[in-house]
Amino acid sequence: SCPNYTFECLAWLSYSMMTGFMSSWAFTALSTVQMYLWARKKHSAYRREFSNYPKNRTSMFPFLP
Repeated sequence: SCPNYTFECLAWLSYSMMTGFMSSWAFTALSTVQMYLWARKKHSAYRREFSNYPKNRTSMFPFLP
C-alpha cells in the first residue's frame, strides 16, 4: 500500500550502512517504525474505502502484514 515508505527506509538503511554513525542508525530505526505505523493506518483506510482492494497486498514490507 505504501511503497514510498519502503524505499525511503531502504535509502536510510543504505545511508546508515555507508556512514556507520550511531545517530544515523537510530534515525533509521525510529523513522522506519514511524513510517510502518503510518503505513498500517493507510492500509486499513484503503481496505475500508475500497471494497475491491486486493486481499494479498501488504502495508509496507512485502510478505509482512
